[in-house]
Amino acid sequence: MFPSFFHLSLSPTTTTERIQVIDITRGFSLLGILIVNMYSFSHPLEESLFAFDPKMSVLDQITTWGILFLAEGKFYPIFAILFGLGLTLQIHRLTIKGQSFILFYCRRLILLLGMGLFHAYFIWVGDILTLYAVLGFLLIFYRKAQPKTLLIWVGVWLAISLFIYLFLIFSFRNDSIQVEKPVIDEQELINAEKAQVNSDIPIIESAANEQPTLEPIYQIYAQGSFAEITAQRADEIRSMVIWVDTIGAPEILTFFLLGMYFGRRQLFQKLDDNLAFLHQLFWWGLGLGITGNFIYATWSITLEQDEPFPLALVVLIAQLVGSIASSLCYIAAIILLNRQPHWQPFLRWLSPVGQMALTNYLTQSLICTSIFYGYGFGLFGQLGITAGVVLAGLIYFIQVIFSAWWMQRFYFGPMEWLWRSGVYMRWQPFYRH
Repeated sequence: MFPSFFHLSLSPTTTTERIQVIDITRGFSLLGILIVNMYSFSHPLEESLFAFDPKMSVLDQITTWGILFLAEGKFYPIFAILFGLGLTLQIHRLTIKGQSFILFYCRRLILLLGMGLFHAYFIWVGDILTLYAVLGFLLIFYRKAQPKTLLIWVGVWLAISLFIYLFLIFSFRNDSIQVEKPVIDEQELINAEKAQVNSDIPIIESAANEQPTLEPIYQIYAQGSFAEITAQRADEIRSMVIWVDTIGAPEILTFFLLGMYFGRRQLFQKLDDNLAFLHQLFWWGLGLGITGNFIYATWSITLEQDEPFPLALVVLIAQLVGSIASSLCYIAAIILLNRQPHWQPFLRWLSPVGQMALTNYLTQSLICTSIFYGYGFGLFGQLGITAGVVLAGLIYFIQVIFSAWWMQRFYFGPMEWLWRSGVYMRWQPFYRH
């Protein structure tokens, strides 16, 4: 039992208070997140940032295009939007009950931060929970903001995010120009090669030998012990914080605040009042998503990455617009489909997955690292893109079945139960029977 002086009158959300379509949406997003993360599970962090390889099979190239078009950058925004939405639901519920919000919310974030750090250091470096927990504290300052104010801040943080990406593109292009090697005359190259053949001391070294290799990282993850892999993860976390978390923070905040905006206008609760808005969200999201994602996905697999700045700018905007539009389109589509009686039996299979989303997210990492890392089956770097999608589908299918079985017998997923028990400072009911 927790110490008695920590006991509060707070109580967790009951089953009747849950909004099922939110759980369905969250469960759906876990599939997309797993598909996108699969390459990162099985390849080095540096390589995961640019997954496309022209040496891939035609099938893998098509699959890569499909992931870029349909999934990459589209599902973590849904997760972030639902995170912000959840905040407004908690504020509303606690306000009605006349209970304090800030201490409850901070305790919730601190526990999430602890789980995220454990996940990042001991399971998988691509953790998102830590960033969510840290940025979640900033949402406290927006807890009383009106819908219009939230939309303004959505625009502000989105503009900041765009500026950061533009700055990086411009900086990297300048760097590439500065380090560009002088053109060597073909005859000079032939003469130099002849000199190298006739000399005991090599004159020309292969450019490939000068490039940093990822082979040691492949060896560590594929053959290393748990301690060796943990040390490698700790080293990579610094890069994650600098290049992923810091740069991506404004974009995540954008989606948090967008979720709060949806919560303020009760998008998931008052469906009849928001039908026109949902249809606009779907059709605009579909149109902009198809356009932006087609440009981004096609550029990624057909053109050189070091393109002129104007073209890089177009692709960046296309990616940003396409990803956000698709995320909103997916959300609207799920809400609208869930209103159709013939879709409900299928969609409701996703509800238990979303109810125990934290457990399923962490379980995905445990399963995949056990498959790919040296202390498991050691298949790191051996799985193609298409095979990874098939594996992701299989894992998710198992999670759907297991989640349905679990939620019939328990009130919460294992990690959700621990999280709630810590937040409310008392053990929560666990077994349904």
